[in-house]
Amino acid sequence: MRRALRMSVRVYAEHLGVAFRTVADWEARGAGICPRPDTQAILDTALGQAGHEVQARFESILRGSGQGEENATDRRDAAKLIGLTAIAAATNGNLQESSDSAAAAKSPLRSTPFQPKVDDPDPTDALDALRMAHEWLVLEPPQVFERRSGRRIGDDLLSTLEERVKELRLLDDRLAGGDTHELVSRELSATLMLLDDSSYTEMIGRRLLSIAGELAQLAGWVMSDAGLHDRAARYYILGVRAAHSAGNRAVAANNLSSLAYQLANVGRPDEAILLARSAVSGAQHEAPLVQALLLERVGWAHATAGEARQAEYALGQAQEALDRAAASYDSPSWLYWLDRREADVMAGRCFTELRRPLKAVPILETTTASYPAEAPRELALYLSWLAVAYADAHEIEESCRTAQRVLTLSQDVHSARITERLNVILNRLDKHSNTQAVRELKDAIR
Repeated sequence: MRRALRMSVRVYAEHLGVAFRTVADWEARGAGICPRPDTQAILDTALGQAGHEVQARFESILRGSGQGEENATDRRDAAKLIGLTAIAAATNGNLQESSDSAAAAKSPLRSTPFQPKVDDPDPTDALDALRMAHEWLVLEPPQVFERRSGRRIGDDLLSTLEERVKELRLLDDRLAGGDTHELVSRELSATLMLLDDSSYTEMIGRRLLSIAGELAQLAGWVMSDAGLHDRAARYYILGVRAAHSAGNRAVAANNLSSLAYQLANVGRPDEAILLARSAVSGAQHEAPLVQALLLERVGWAHATAGEARQAEYALGQAQEALDRAAASYDSPSWLYWLDRREADVMAGRCFTELRRPLKAVPILETTTASYPAEAPRELALYLSWLAVAYADAHEIEESCRTAQRVLTLSQDVHSARITERLNVILNRLDKHSNTQAVRELKDAIR
């Protein structure tokens, strides 16, 4: 199967979520060794079928490819298996529905699929967002309903799924990764199973793959926010592949630059710079707003590496792209959040990383003063950089006062990133630990 997928042993092992030596042992010892039952269950789930069924399909695919002109159905089956295998690995084999069919049939809450309406109100506060998240968890996705009905996928369902992606992004604006990562991974799994089991035209298939690419990026984003960095990285990589298969360069580039952003945040700036610049190169003909986002992340990667000149140059390019975007009407809907204020926040954060508080403080003071309180996670994160910039400027009381605001905003927000940022603030204030303001802050954080 590995050879049919044309993967190296190492890459195949990474996709299946097992060690390199494990796959090497399987191949070296052949029938003399079998995966442990728990590993076998993960592999069967990852491939979407029992082991003997998978082997039969692969043999059929290989027979088809050996007969000169490869059968179109065989090619499609091979592509589906590859995509399903990879995404299952990213979700740790979690491709099964949230509950099995029998359990779903018994539950009155799962009797009908949840169909979000276009005119549904956006979640305006945490309570509304939590209510919507609960509905998403207890009601079955429409993808599952359509797959069971065996109908051919059409425009109506695709429009519904695209609206669901938008609603999930709005939920992420109000809730943190600890609240939403299960919702997004469940939605992605249901979409991929629909892709695997249903019939559709090539155009519909491309739209489905684009939806999968967007969901994978969102899944990576919320997983990263929840502190699940390994799973986030796998989602981003799979999002690149899904979007590339769909011919959607903008979504592929967004996944790649999101991975670069995460790498920069976990102390791997060299890799982050490479991936961020690769994303820019791959999307150089995309909408100006897409280019602005990608260039911002190049600037961030250079800032975390301490490369001031390169960071400022990339931020300048991002500003120019943002100016062009103001006169453009072709920006993708998933970039609804990127505007001048967000670009200024990124610039302020970069200057903070570069230890340039005199530049960072005025920008972050202005942008956070007008930031909506309905987005507590983002406001708390942005204030955390302002607190660090104050500390670097030796404004210790202002730093502690701002950090206290971060604590207040984040007390009901389940974001690992905020916890990490609070640790950064404390580290910056460590040399002032004897002052009363710092002592009070430490007590509050405890």
